Amino acid sequence: MLLLLIVGVSIGLTIFAMMMLWYDKRIPSIVKTVMENFISFSYPFIIGLGKVLKYDKNMIRKAYTDLNNRLIFNGVYDFKGEEILILTPHCIQKSSCPHKITNDIYNCKRCGGCDVDQLILLKERYKTHFHLVTGGTLARKTIVEIRPKAVIAIACERDLFSGLMDVKKIPILAIINKRPQGPCINTQVDIEEVEKAILHFIKE
Repeated sequence: MLLLLIVGVSIGLTIFAMMMLWYDKRIPSIVKTVMENFISFSYPFIIGLGKVLKYDKNMIRKAYTDLNNRLIFNGVYDFKGEEILILTPHCIQKSSCPHKITNDIYNCKRCGGCDVDQLILLKERYKTHFHLVTGGTLARKTIVEIRPKAVIAIACERDLFSGLMDVKKIPILAIINKRPQGPCINTQVDIEEVEKAILHFIKE
């Protein structure tokens, strides 16, 4: 009975929080915490139900990602640029490019053939960190080493949701990449969306 009561209250508070987010209203921190925990708890069940109903996993992940972003945009932050980390997978680099930039982004020749040049410009303009990573393990390692106060993560739905589940104590704005040539090759990102995320963390 107690478990049913907890689940019921969690569902009720989550629905309440979603309604508040829908109308761009501030939600209390305790309600936000309950909602975040309920989302994490319920995700495996939602995915299981999606399989039964033959629903696209990426659509479910996108819905969770959008909800996370609404929560973060609902908050007020005042970080410095150097306290923000932009993370993106290495597939955003043009596949034919001979220059290795995962260890040093300034190996990029700034030719404009991919979005790396624009992301470096944002890094320089707002003094943020910017790293390309080859997978989730390196992404987590980078976060541990830099210890940012906020992360702007650019990736596919699967990797973004995995990161959101792994990193709980840092606000993350998750930006789904564009894949005009399919997954994991020559991906792109909306630069204006990245800049909007930076400005939200730097100043409300």
